[in-house]
Amino acid sequence: MEIKLLAALAVGSLLFGMSGAASATVLTFEDLPGDGSAISAGYGGFDWKTSSNVGRVGSTSAQRYPGSGYEVGTIGKISAYSAPNNYPTDITLAGPGTFTFNGAQFTSAWENQTLTFEGYKDGKLLYTSASYSITTTSPLWISLNWSGIDDLRIYGTAERAMIISGV
Repeated sequence: MEIKLLAALAVGSLLFGMSGAASATVLTFEDLPGDGSAISAGYGGFDWKTSSNVGRVGSTSAQRYPGSGYEVGTIGKISAYSAPNNYPTDITLAGPGTFTFNGAQFTSAWENQTLTFEGYKDGKLLYTSASYSITTTSPLWISLNWSGIDDLRIYGTAERAMIISGV
């Protein structure tokens, strides 16, 4: 399955490619409530979680926190977020197979931070990224083009949310 994770671009989506699929899947998050509730397991073919039971991967509207990274980082009306960021965010394939993470745009909610990424297959680390600095003032496109993974982990240095919104 080929999947691209994209955040904060003109369409506001997350794009993944799944093995065995002829085309990529774009997740816009626009069909989510945007009320801060957790993204349910299986959404878009993935399980969305943090490594802490106090953290959550949820959806929010661009207007929910005016003047914050939520507002400037959301393309469309709804974005995904992960909080708190001092725990990794895990985006895992909900079923068997692998996916490709092509890229995403990211924005920080309340304070600037640094993101790093890891890609796993069957618990084995296949990829690690460089560090990327994200701000509260504009989204940053991060392109990784990793294939053959079943688990994407995103690490942030701030205790506040990162916003995922993409194309």
